[in-house]
Amino acid sequence: MAFNFSPLKNLRNTFFIKNTIQKIKILGARHFKLNARALNIPYQSNSDKKNPISPELKF
Repeated sequence: MAFNFSPLKNLRNTFFIKNTIQKIKILGARHFKLNARALNIPYQSNSDKKNPISPELKF
């Protein structure tokens, strides 16, 4: 009985692994978005995207 793998148990394990991977992906994306928002420099206008306002000059 050493090689008696139940398919239900394997399915449950695969679902658990998939869910954890999805959670990690979502958390990673959220963390990255927060960092990107923090580092995002505001632009003067849509046409002037080449010259962003530096945080020092922003009032």
